[in-house]
Parts: sequence; C-alpha cells; structure tokens
Amino acid sequence: MKDSKKNWKKILKTIYINGFLSNKKEVNNKLNFNKNVIDYVLIKSKKEKLFLKERYLIDLNSINLGKFAWLFVSVDRQNLDKNLFSKKILKIINVHTIAEITGNYDYAIKIIGSSIQNINNIILTIEKIFPEIIDTEMHFVNKEFKTHFLKYENNQKKILKKEDILILAEKEKNPLINLYEIAKKYSIHRNTVSNKWKKFWTNKILLKKTIELTPKGYEFIEMGLKSFIIIKSTPGMQEKLIQKIIEEDKIQDIFTTIENEIFLLIRTKDSDELAQFYETLAKKCPNIKKTNTIIFLTKKTKSGLGDKEVELFIQKRN
Repeated sequence: MKDSKKNWKKILKTIYINGFLSNKKEVNNKLNFNKNVIDYVLIKSKKEKLFLKERYLIDLNSINLGKFAWLFVSVDRQNLDKNLFSKKILKIINVHTIAEITGNYDYAIKIIGSSIQNINNIILTIEKIFPEIIDTEMHFVNKEFKTHFLKYENNQKKILKKEDILILAEKEKNPLINLYEIAKKYSIHRNTVSNKWKKFWTNKILLKKTIELTPKGYEFIEMGLKSFIIIKSTPGMQEKLIQKIIEEDKIQDIFTTIENEIFLLIRTKDSDELAQFYETLAKKCPNIKKTNTIIFLTKKTKSGLGDKEVELFIQKRN
C-alpha cells in the first residue's frame, strides 16, 4: 500500500506540474506507467477527493484577458462576514482569485482584464462598493516569465473567433466532452472543430491539460504551502536574477510588476521547505536588496471560462 501511494503521488504531481495530453502519452513517457495504471490512479484519486476534475490551461492573452494585477486589501474584521465577502468579490466577472493571506494585508485578490486601465477601473469599483475594505495596495503585472510551472513565451496575441471561444469554454466546463458533441451543439462541422482544437495546441492558446487539486490533494503531493516571495533587486538585474532561478521546480509563477518588483509564486511542502528555498535563492542571487514573503491561508479560485467570461469576450470582439 505504501508503494502504491508513492506511485499515486508521483503520477498526480507529474500531471499537475507538467500536464498530460488526452491520450496520456506525455505522462507515460515521463513516468513509465501505462495508460491503465494512470487511468486507475485518476479514478481512485478523484473518488478520494484529491482533485476535482481535469482542466485545460488557456493563455488568457488569446482572449484579450491577459493582463492582471494582485490587489492586497485590509478589511474591518470586526464587521466582516468572511464567506459573504469572498462570495460577493468572486461574483465580479474580472476577479479570478481571492485568498486570505499573512502580513500587512488580509486578502489578496487577482484581477484579470484587457488592459491596465480596465483592471484599474475594476479595482476602483471594488474599493467603492465594499465598505469593509479600509486599505489597499496594487501590483500590476509588467511581464510574465513563468506560468503554472511553464516558461511563458510572450507570443503575439491570437485572433479568435466566436466559435473558437465557444469550443474552449465547452471543454473547460466539461473536459470529457468530445469534439463531435461540441460540433453538434453549435452546428459547426466536426472537421472544423477538430482542426481548430489542433491549432489551439500548435499556436499555444492551450498551454497544457492538468488537474484541479483540492487542499487535500496539494497536501498529498507535498505542495500544500502556497506563498508569494516579492523581491526588490538591484537596478538592471531583474531579468538576470530571474534566469538564475526560473528552472527551480518549486516556482509556479514568475512575473515582474510595473512597480519594479519580482513576484515568485511558490509551492512547497511546509515552512521548512520554504526556508530551504530561501537559502537557495540567497546563494544563487546575491543582487537581492529586499524580500517580502506572503503566505496563502485560504484560497478560492474560479475554474475555467464561465458563461460571463464567454459573453465578455464576445462583446469585446464585437
């Protein structure tokens, strides 16, 4: 049983970090497990609530939602209904994530949009309609280097049609739906849908297929502690510093902000492993002037493209 769980951990962690293709070939090549074993582990792991579903990672730049910012907020906790606050924040179409955090602020909110101005308008709206918020700090992304464990290539924006986004949205809502069903639903020729799906991968609109882990799942694969490390480097050394650490497997995301900071989103087993990462960071990067660590206590994230996101995209295209 111990060896079995060890194999489960290896399979789930590899799928989460590296992704897998629909025929499981990528996972087979990396782990040397056959498809039947992988399918069995996925079925049993889902039953044990280690993950919720398979999901596709989409390059949001391809649907004009590629800009983002993290808004840190302090709240009046004495007059705060935590569940209602999070629920209302997540109803805002451009909000992607809300997390309780440690440090000088109480919450971190990820906001996506088509431009900095678009995101700034959303932030101003949030500040206006939520009296619970008493202080804010904004961090607008400038350039991405790594996203969900993948080196990010700043490719040119792709022009998608309405039917493209409908296909992507259907697979996001139900990854197990086949392309023929999508073609039938929207009266699109099945060959057209199949060709578009292939081009989504070729053109890197689809970045990878992965799994949506539960808190229990993150603990199982020993990646239960999520943290931001915010770095101030010596002038002109940002990109050199990033290239020294970009291969570190504990780094999920790397991006710079217009405030000239480097944000690292880290996944570790626990605080001891986070401390070990700090030692590695210090040895590799002597040009760091200052760091600030923020630990995620709880997190709620929207999964995939909902009906509102699809509607927003279509409106912008029109």
